[in-house]
Amino acid sequence: MPGPQPSSRMGPLVRLIARCAQSRNSEPYQSMSCSVSNRRVRSRNNSQRRRARCGVVNILGSGCVCLCNGTPEPGSAQVVTKKLLLVANESFIQMKLLVCQKNFRCDGAANPRQSNQGNRTMDRLDERTRMGHAAPAIEAFLAQTPDNPFPLVDHPLYGSAQGIEDLPCLLPQVLAEFTEQRDFDGDVTQLEICPTCFFQTSGTTSRSKRIPYSAHDLENQKLHEALAFSKLGMRPSDCVMTLASPLPSISGWATINGTQALGASVANTSQLDWEDVFLRGMQQKVSFMFATPIVAIEIGKQIEQTHGPLAEVFPALRTAIIFGDVLPDSMRETIRTQWGLDRVLSLYGTVEADVVATECLAQAGRMHLMSERLVFELIPESGLARERAEPGYQAAPVPIDQVEDGTVGEIIISDLNREVLPLIRYRIGDVVEVRKDTCGCPHTLPTVTVLGRAKNTVMVGHVPVYEMNWNRAIAHAAGGKVVDWRLVERGHSRGSYELDLIYEGERTAEALKLDIVRELTMLRPALKDVKGLDAAIHCRRVDRLEQVPVKGDAKARRIVLSV
Repeated sequence: MPGPQPSSRMGPLVRLIARCAQSRNSEPYQSMSCSVSNRRVRSRNNSQRRRARCGVVNILGSGCVCLCNGTPEPGSAQVVTKKLLLVANESFIQMKLLVCQKNFRCDGAANPRQSNQGNRTMDRLDERTRMGHAAPAIEAFLAQTPDNPFPLVDHPLYGSAQGIEDLPCLLPQVLAEFTEQRDFDGDVTQLEICPTCFFQTSGTTSRSKRIPYSAHDLENQKLHEALAFSKLGMRPSDCVMTLASPLPSISGWATINGTQALGASVANTSQLDWEDVFLRGMQQKVSFMFATPIVAIEIGKQIEQTHGPLAEVFPALRTAIIFGDVLPDSMRETIRTQWGLDRVLSLYGTVEADVVATECLAQAGRMHLMSERLVFELIPESGLARERAEPGYQAAPVPIDQVEDGTVGEIIISDLNREVLPLIRYRIGDVVEVRKDTCGCPHTLPTVTVLGRAKNTVMVGHVPVYEMNWNRAIAHAAGGKVVDWRLVERGHSRGSYELDLIYEGERTAEALKLDIVRELTMLRPALKDVKGLDAAIHCRRVDRLEQVPVKGDAKARRIVLSV
């Protein structure tokens, strides 16, 4: 059957796609490489200018992303199963993910003709990745001489500086404002990523940020991801199922491209098309899985309802790489048992800084920093305390390898190797504990243990208590019988907290609270000086907690503080 015919009514990009498809006879939308110029899109009221990059993007070789000018016309082109459709009109870019087992036209109308073309193309791509040479590529990446952007002279974000020590920390809101206002069109790559090669952050620290990348940045990022995955035990012979979020989030792109850069194969593209694993008959081959903790559990339930016990459905699946949230021991065990896994490992990363650390294979909870590419500093708790006491004061970070063993503070990250926008002394908003004692594996020290988001710090008197402090205290106090918990600050009484617990056993909530307070005091000895500690925490036993919507890279919401 011939491909779609070019029409004078089609936009120029759609005509280009149609010509490509027509030239490939009965196999439209195989791996295509097209170069299309940028177009500037002006809003109707002329108050702002938005830019849309036109291009054809191959997602895992199984389809394309079509960015059309104006409103797509019915029948203008077909987009192969489950692909991302970007539509630019006069004032905005609209993104739709088409998830279906049929072909779609640009207007979303289903084509009744079934096609396995996307699956065949993915199979060919998988074969190419299995035949690739991942190890030499990673070795070359590690052998690169790190870039040095200094001295900076009148940089639009950082100003002038001779070295990293001359700059204050970069705050998320400052980065958000800069990337919103800055025109990056001359710098970002036209290849592979849409829209205009920006990844979007979730906005958990402040508002969402657009993070720009050049082609060189993207290639380095793929290899950085591959290196991280290899540290977690992935090998070229592995097959990956990803339950990460699709574009414009970085997680789905990173899991796929990092996997392929390592030479391993992929079975699907994101959490939205996990059924493709079964349509392609890949469930027997899947050996690694990526997901946030909540998504792993909830999509696991869906797969169980549809296909049966997970351990039987995925007989080769042995390892889950969990990202995007802290991983309490209870949730780690839930995922391990539910999926029938040998290992549940944590990967610590952000959109802004890529993979920050990977979990030690010898000691759970300890994370090895990705110091091959990134520079790490720390603002110790003493500096954070002064910032709380003195509005306007900004603490100076110190190199993380110079702090003492057991130091707690906010981690600061620099990536000086970015072409478009170096990331210098960025406060990602996470609190960690630095460990310098040996962990039992050959990777470099120090390691860090992530304690939680800085914004979720619970002030009990003058003492900060972090999410993983609470989790550990609750788990120890209940003897591992707590199913879930949530701490809510009472709006009418600052410093007073309601702790809701779902737990097994016959103990009263009040008796459990006394043990929790005792455990907290052991973890944070300064709490011994806080008067009225027992009265500040009110425990109650509940049957269920408010459910977090499972969408994107969903995170648990265990701590709710008053604004």
